[in-house]
Amino acid sequence: MNQKETFKILMDNGISFAKEMLEKYGEFYPYGRSMNDNKDISVINAYNGEEYPSGIELLKLLEADLTQKSTNENVIAIATFTNVTMQGNNKESINAVQVGLEHKEGYSVNVYYPYVIEDQKVIFDELNAVERTPNIFS
Repeated sequence: MNQKETFKILMDNGISFAKEMLEKYGEFYPYGRSMNDNKDISVINAYNGEEYPSGIELLKLLEADLTQKSTNENVIAIATFTNVTMQGNNKESINAVQVGLEHKEGYSVNVYYPYVIEDQKVIFDELNAVERTPNIFS
């Protein structure tokens, strides 16, 4: 299995949870997935004890946990899922699910799934990907 196939499995495994949370609550806190060398996928969540934590703080905790797992548990790839607002071509704000993907062999990318919520249903627009600086496998 190549790196892109691994990333597709991690994205498919995690994006459904983002969709579920967006349809139910209109938002979600960062979470992750990891895949080990046996192709087992683990769900990774971060919690700092606060009722309404900062998403940025949770993402930092999540990345620290994934970094530890990458060295101790034969992790070959990770995915982080974050609810973000980005700027569109016409300078308008666009909601998106950012999927941060990293592979231990060095390939890293951020995939953005722009979305709108209509009648409590998430409608994803065309995804786009940009190069990512590795945070986990650096």
